[in-house]
Amino acid sequence: MNLFKDYKKNFLLFLEELKKENEIKFPDKILNLTTELPPKEIKSDMSCNAPMILARFNSLPPMKIGLLLKEKFLSKFNEFEKIEILHPGFMNISFKKSFWKNYMFSIVTSGSNYGSNNDVKKKYNLE
Repeated sequence: MNLFKDYKKNFLLFLEELKKENEIKFPDKILNLTTELPPKEIKSDMSCNAPMILARFNSLPPMKIGLLLKEKFLSKFNEFEKIEILHPGFMNISFKKSFWKNYMFSIVTSGSNYGSNNDVKKKYNLE
């Protein structure tokens, strides 16, 4: 369970939907999309660089495509309370309190499985 990794995957799927509906344009693969913690001076839960990446392919300034994405993302993801578009083209996303309540509940109920990563198989030697 990794919030940023999960939302990156969800965002890529949603962007594919928007591409199929001819809302936006981009190549078959977007490799440099990031979902991460915003800088500490920004009051939001997650930051995404989608407007900067998509601006070039859509011949629009990042701030303008950011406003388009803001509208689309808010209608798709009900757990988002607000999205701010900041220069040079970051979407800064704040989650609703109900999302965090449910997310914390899922952590508690996952027990010892929380934080496990089935994608990476590593062995550790503890001494």
